Amino acid sequence: SSSDNILYDKELVEALKRFQKRNGLVSDGVVGSGTLKALNESVDSKITKIRLNLDRIKWLAKRDGRYHIIINIPDFRLYFEDNGEVIKTMKVIAGKPNHPTPIFSDEVEMIVLNPYWNVPTSIIQKEMIPKLLIDPNILERENIKICSGWGKNATVIDPTSIDWGEYEYSKRVPYRFAQLPGYKNALGKIKFLFPNRFAVYMHDTPTKPLFKRHKRAFSHGCVRLEKPRELLKTFASIDSSIDLDKAFDILKGKKNITLRLSKKVPVDIVYLTAYVDYDGNLQFRDDVYGYDKMQLKSFRKW
Repeated sequence: SSSDNILYDKELVEALKRFQKRNGLVSDGVVGSGTLKALNESVDSKITKIRLNLDRIKWLAKRDGRYHIIINIPDFRLYFEDNGEVIKTMKVIAGKPNHPTPIFSDEVEMIVLNPYWNVPTSIIQKEMIPKLLIDPNILERENIKICSGWGKNATVIDPTSIDWGEYEYSKRVPYRFAQLPGYKNALGKIKFLFPNRFAVYMHDTPTKPLFKRHKRAFSHGCVRLEKPRELLKTFASIDSSIDLDKAFDILKGKKNITLRLSKKVPVDIVYLTAYVDYDGNLQFRDDVYGYDKMQLKSFRKW
């Protein structure tokens, strides 16, 4: 009716869009189920969420250096700071709830151009071997070679010469599955290493359309980057040991090269569902891994 049109005016649409942005929703000015859920959240519930996250912030390592990378899982975004100011930000894809990206701190030490992807044992067992039992030639199409081991003298093995049924239920597969460098590689063309016990790192990805999704929990745990070349440029701008032109030339081919940073850059992978952004606005995000619920059980006992 005409009265409804007067109520839902331009100012209200803009206010709703601001609210949607602050809650990590698609800011389209339409009251969908996600927006309705956020609108109906009580003040008490939001205060509890803020208290939980203030507690998490206390656990974060103090960073005294000039440069710092923060990846906030519920926000699905990376922030590269220079003295607390953001010099680069981009979307990321984090781990699925059943393959969560771990929360930890480390330092970026190396950048690998045209990386190999050494397929993790869990993926070999759960995904590769069932495919090989149906079609032994599938690895050739996915540009994956099988090696007899991890050493320099390891030989390449013909996948059709192996009885894969022998390893269908085995906990150990005595072969290395390596996807060759190239645009089809699962790691894309660049990976950023901060060696850690979780074997997690940041990398490019050939599955670019997933960045159009609003909630991006799709990986096996590693952090996929929307703009890895932009991140490479940022590292080159702060580290004179990186020759950007030469790096981009290498990326045109398939040669596997590792660049060592002259200064390591701290990286914190965090889980904040409530935080204040760089413009001073309070932000809320969905509890994608259910950690708020878990923490709340013990939090209420204090």
